[in-house]
Amino acid sequence: MILGFALSCAVGLSAYQEEGWGPPYGILSMVAEVVFIGAFFTWYGAGKVHTPAASVTRPTPPVHVR
Repeated sequence: MILGFALSCAVGLSAYQEEGWGPPYGILSMVAEVVFIGAFFTWYGAGKVHTPAASVTRPTPPVHVR
């Protein structure tokens, strides 16, 4: 959607006519969409926190005292 909006405002698209999306609505719509996409990727990336792997050690055999 962002690319389509930018193209329609910059170079235009054939047989596409935009009505009722003049300033400030077009820019506000674009800002809202960017904020939504940013929030989505922030939320999506928050679940993928990488923790360092725990060090692996071999268990020591029990010591028998006589």
